[in-house]
Amino acid sequence: MLEVKINLVPFGDYSNEKQIGYIKIWNDGTGNVNIGNYRYEIIEEGGEIINSGQYKGFYRSKGVFLLLNEILDDVYKGV
Repeated sequence: MLEVKINLVPFGDYSNEKQIGYIKIWNDGTGNVNIGNYRYEIIEEGGEIINSGQYKGFYRSKGVFLLLNEILDDVYKGV
């Protein structure tokens, strides 16, 4: 599972750092060695899931940052 934490660091002061959300991405086990199929949750500060779903057909060779980018693009297209 991947977990991307989103922290607010007011004025760059890490003593006041606060987590304001996170994204969980996990493999659903239905892909193969080259292609992964994933599920995800986007969670706000209070723990509320604001979006969840699945992303299928991702070529693993593209890497983790493109996986995150493609999921966010898919979720927020047209917004």
